[in-house]
Amino acid sequence: MISPNRDLTVDAAKAIAIIAVVLGHVIQGVAASGIIDGDSDAYAMANRFLYLFHMPVFAFLTALFVSRAAQRDGTARYFRSRVVTLVYLYVLWSLLQGTVRMLTGSLVNYPTSPLEIVQLWAPEGQLWFLAWLIVMTTAAVIVQPWRSRTRAVLALALAGLVSLALWGIPFSYFGTQGLGLSVYFIAGTVWGAPRFTAQVQAVPTIVCWIGAVAGWALVAALVVVTRATPPTIEGDFRTAGSTAFGVVGSLAGVVAVIATSRLLSRAGPAAGWLALVGTRTLEIFLAHILATSGTRIVLSLAGVDDPAVHIVAGTIAGVGLPLLLWAVCARLRFPWLFAAPRALVGRPAPRSETERLRAA
Repeated sequence: MISPNRDLTVDAAKAIAIIAVVLGHVIQGVAASGIIDGDSDAYAMANRFLYLFHMPVFAFLTALFVSRAAQRDGTARYFRSRVVTLVYLYVLWSLLQGTVRMLTGSLVNYPTSPLEIVQLWAPEGQLWFLAWLIVMTTAAVIVQPWRSRTRAVLALALAGLVSLALWGIPFSYFGTQGLGLSVYFIAGTVWGAPRFTAQVQAVPTIVCWIGAVAGWALVAALVVVTRATPPTIEGDFRTAGSTAFGVVGSLAGVVAVIATSRLLSRAGPAAGWLALVGTRTLEIFLAHILATSGTRIVLSLAGVDDPAVHIVAGTIAGVGLPLLLWAVCARLRFPWLFAAPRALVGRPAPRSETERLRAA
């Protein structure tokens, strides 16, 4: 249950971002299977539009809670708890996802072998984000940019340089993909959840409308008119101009999501449902690839080749089935698909660490 007194802006923003992640992977899956043309301009623009904002939103929102948790629990204890959980989930879901791909063989777009399953230095699908979080958590704990203005300025400057240098470059080894998002993570650690929530709550409704409309319009315009490079893909083809457009579009997308989320947080019962999705983004993120791939396979075996059906059904399944899996695990008191055993993390209960990773 969502508390009636809870500000739902962050939860709604995470919900928008995770739905965009699922939608993006559904579109990529139907393109890889030949249901839609993966070489078309429409596919390229849709992919670019989603990638300009969904991972930056996650990077920023995830980091908002780092400083408070580290100060509350102590840096060493927080670091152990978070990194051990991330490593546990990375290994577990790499093996699960790889095994399912191997067993389904020719039914999936990219079959795998037993040897590839255990090559954990090469992240499996979306799981690169967990590896990236390990790297960024380590960097944040070492630098602790929330401790002083000087640390914050230096950390933001360094993270900005790293992001610009590696913007869009899709490295394929553990912890090297997504480094273009570094500045968003460090900005989140500096900003912090209490300050962010207070400032967002103080923004007038009309300003939220302006931010939402202008932000989405700018992202769409950049995608249509330019070849803006998103922060985590298409870096092999980037130019100085496409990188600049990508940075502007990414910032506009983050503003648009937060402004839209603030408006939706006041939308009554609908906001509660959206916030529920936002509080379970970890479960959706981990399990959605299996759900979307399975849905596509079932529809294809049933003779359904309508792209709209695949995209809509795949997105609904990618959000809904992981939530169902989480509910079943909770009912059976089996949390270990989504949280590390307490003996590993040294926490009184696995749920506390899971809550910290909701933005992943």
